[in-house]
Amino acid sequence: MIDLRRLRDETVYRAGAEKKGADPSLIQATLEADERRRSAMHSAEEARAAARVADAEVSSSRRKGPFHGVPFALKDIVEVEGKRTAAGCFEWKDRRSTMTAEVAQRLIDAGGILLGKTKTVEFAMGGWGTNQR
Repeated sequence: MIDLRRLRDETVYRAGAEKKGADPSLIQATLEADERRRSAMHSAEEARAAARVADAEVSSSRRKGPFHGVPFALKDIVEVEGKRTAAGCFEWKDRRSTMTAEVAQRLIDAGGILLGKTKTVEFAMGGWGTNQR
């Protein structure tokens, strides 16, 4: 089992760049950590399926670049079509995005695997804080 607390971003990036395929064990470890935090707003099965696709693509020499197969999360202010984007607002808790933000699209196009979204203070207004919703 991979201990995510000991990994640094550059370690994950380098491992992805050097490996011949995506690392399903990294995806699984990340999903398990995310489930423990209960912050995922996307299907874990979607992420596992994306990891299988990335592994097949990389194994058949169709690598999209060094980010291919790397898991990532987005703040809940970033739109992803069809996914919940509440921006930390209770009134928007069931709101679904109708478009995908450029930053999200570029990460997905580069082969990144979206695991979910992280909480944010309401509409990302404020220097720091916690949002219990």
